[in-house]
Amino acid sequence: MTSPAPLMPDGTPWPPRAGAPASHVPMYGPEFDNDPVGFYRSLREKYGPVVPVEVDERGGFQGWLVLGHREQVEVLNNRSGVYTHDSRWWRDQVEGRVPDHPLVQQTERRRNMFSADGAEHRRLRAPVEQALAGLHPEHTRGYVDHLADQLIDAFPAFGPVDVVNWYAQPLPMLVMMGLLGLPEERATAVSQTVLEIVQAGPGATAAARRLDELMREQVEEKLKAPGADLTSWLIAQYGTGVFDPDEVADQVRVLLQGGLGPTSAWIASTLLRLVTDDRLRGDVESGVVTVAEAANRVLWDDPPVHNVFMNWATAPTTLGQYEISAGDLVIVSMAASGLDPAVRPVEEEALRASRAHLAWGAGPHACPSQELGTLIVDCAVRRLLHRLPALRLAIDERDLAWGPSYVVRMPIELPLMSPTRVPADTTAEPPAFLPVPGAAVDPTAPPPPPGDPHRPQPGRWRALSTWFLRK
Repeated sequence: MTSPAPLMPDGTPWPPRAGAPASHVPMYGPEFDNDPVGFYRSLREKYGPVVPVEVDERGGFQGWLVLGHREQVEVLNNRSGVYTHDSRWWRDQVEGRVPDHPLVQQTERRRNMFSADGAEHRRLRAPVEQALAGLHPEHTRGYVDHLADQLIDAFPAFGPVDVVNWYAQPLPMLVMMGLLGLPEERATAVSQTVLEIVQAGPGATAAARRLDELMREQVEEKLKAPGADLTSWLIAQYGTGVFDPDEVADQVRVLLQGGLGPTSAWIASTLLRLVTDDRLRGDVESGVVTVAEAANRVLWDDPPVHNVFMNWATAPTTLGQYEISAGDLVIVSMAASGLDPAVRPVEEEALRASRAHLAWGAGPHACPSQELGTLIVDCAVRRLLHRLPALRLAIDERDLAWGPSYVVRMPIELPLMSPTRVPADTTAEPPAFLPVPGAAVDPTAPPPPPGDPHRPQPGRWRALSTWFLRK
């Protein structure tokens, strides 16, 4: 007796597939690993704005890689309503053809704004945006600087420093866990689980489940004792309506993970550009170009998120020169977007100011924390340049080893050195995360006065910072 054919998520049969392409281009191998930007440029020149690709040599993990800026905007803006972020529409996975691959877990449907569309997406995104709007930029900047100084103070006294593992990776995680109000014990557990997930080893699935548990614990704690932090503000945005702790925990997880890998990669890429591009470094040091402008310049050539594996067609459609079938995976290549001559400015100055790239995404699912991400990268790079003047690359750039570049690309190590080090400024404790006056945030209770011993304070992470550097 045969099993019934799987149905589409709306309960109707899948329509016939369009004719399959003659072949799929391998999206793996030495060329892709060593020079993904050159790989995308070559594909565009040879195949055009849309390319059928396979992500795994075992077959089955196939999709349409979108390289053209116009076609990318078409998918991301989704004015036709034909694309979804709901992975239940991935027909190959529903029918059991997709092999086990680290990327598959990242596409798992969750109860958060990135897995939803339409009215449900707007409902889930609104409280996240309102919570983020409560962050006071000046206080947040002071907190990032405080944590950056802790990490820099722990650098080895002599020789090169691997700023990926000593700085670019731990700093965003520490910042986000502090902003979310995690106590240090839970923050340490979160750090361990996130590292296991990122390493994509045999324990990644169990670590993902453990992270869900930790996020639920965080929500339950803040329900009982709200403070001046993003978790409490997010909870407050749900008001008196139906409150689902699991849904809110998933939303907290989005806030946490959205600020980790991409932000770390952006810090590393900006530092690498500044120690290898004498003109840009000179303009930054002379004040002609701000660090934020230099970081924006990096987004054109090497955005932290190279590809987004979160779009599926819900009906037959046309994209570029191809007929796309319902259930097909559509991969938007952010790394290729900045290479498209249709939008790429010719002048160097324009590259620093223009935001026509798609590094932040576009449309309904564009990154909701662009200001926070920019602030963290700006603080991280400025602080390091101030504390370690004359910073330079300790090895030949060609000798850098890079991690997998399917989603986030970052050097495995980035050894930098400086002949001198500037001591940290003598600063007070980091400021509490008081909301912006007049911001559209309604915490469940006003912050206690400054003299109150129960006044909420951000985590200082002294022990946790040390744990990061021992791991």
